[in-house]
Amino acid sequence: MTQIRGQHLGYTLQLQAHVRAAQDLASGYMSGKLLLKLDSVAFILVNHTSKNFAFLDQAVNSRARTSFYHTLARLLFMEDTPAKFKAFVAPLQQVGSSAYGRRVFASPGSRY
Repeated sequence: MTQIRGQHLGYTLQLQAHVRAAQDLASGYMSGKLLLKLDSVAFILVNHTSKNFAFLDQAVNSRARTSFYHTLARLLFMEDTPAKFKAFVAPLQQVGSSAYGRRVFASPGSRY
């Protein structure tokens, strides 16, 4: 059991280091603009769900998830393009619509 925890901790630390590196690259104006020109970054901005990034579903990675979305938002708002914003929000809308359709928010405790 200790070995499994150690492996999970190692994975989490690696994940945080990678997310932090991406955040550092996106924090600069010119480096952020260069990142936006990459096809892989364009793909991530449109496909940023747990289907493509499994760590987003794990509660232990909440800090990495927050940094991940902070970095994506920083990149997204470097340019004023409503079409990119709509494409970015589309996966989030699907998750919200799915939750609403399943009546996840129907219970009184989930409203607050």
